[in-house]
Amino acid sequence: MNFKLNALVAAALLAAAGSANAAIDPGLNGNGEIWFAVYDTVAQKSFSFDTGVYMNDFVGTGVNYNYNFGSDANWTTFTAGSNSANWLWMVGAESGNGLTTSRVFTTDNAATVAIPKGGPGAMSANGAIFTSAQIAGTNYTVNGSAVKVVGDSGYFGDPTMTGNWGTKFSPDASTTVGNSLNFFSITGASGLGNVNGVKFGAVATDVWTLSSAGVLNYGAAAPVPEADTYALMLAGLGLVGFMARRRLAA
Repeated sequence: MNFKLNALVAAALLAAAGSANAAIDPGLNGNGEIWFAVYDTVAQKSFSFDTGVYMNDFVGTGVNYNYNFGSDANWTTFTAGSNSANWLWMVGAESGNGLTTSRVFTTDNAATVAIPKGGPGAMSANGAIFTSAQIAGTNYTVNGSAVKVVGDSGYFGDPTMTGNWGTKFSPDASTTVGNSLNFFSITGASGLGNVNGVKFGAVATDVWTLSSAGVLNYGAAAPVPEADTYALMLAGLGLVGFMARRRLAA
């Protein structure tokens, strides 16, 4: 799936947005849909979005997924009277087939993650509670968005989620606007010890980002210029300014 195709898919999804419930498949059959959720920690309201991409179909290497919520009526409702400085957001998905076969996708701030072996099952169960609360019946064909306020069933800020999968995930799966998040696949395993998350992304550089304008993107992180690059840029600008002054003097 290339970038243009992803853009078309995103446009189709957003055209269907604005429904009261986001039809997020919680993966009870072992293959859930990837969702995005953000909540305002002060206004205590949340926005969730069903990407329409299933776990088994997600391609995490050299592929961009881009969603622009600018035309989403629910995003407009969420952002009204809201300060983006107070937002926490994450991306996830779950499939629940028991402690040994449960699987979750989760964002995280860290470069690596490791959790107790029973963790994926507990995370998947809590994730299914979060997503099932936003489903209109069992219809997973209409992918859209939802706005919830504190006290609503499916509110992202309730104890079920809030970025740590209901305390079942000790690392921090959420972050503020302007920061990026790594993406991991974690599968339950038998035996002793921890379960390690497998990092998605080409050469482990692909990340999720969210802008205050409501653009969610998964892809390669933008390179940060080295110090010597900045020095060359400044020197070049200084030289251009010097030449411009000489021409004016002439």
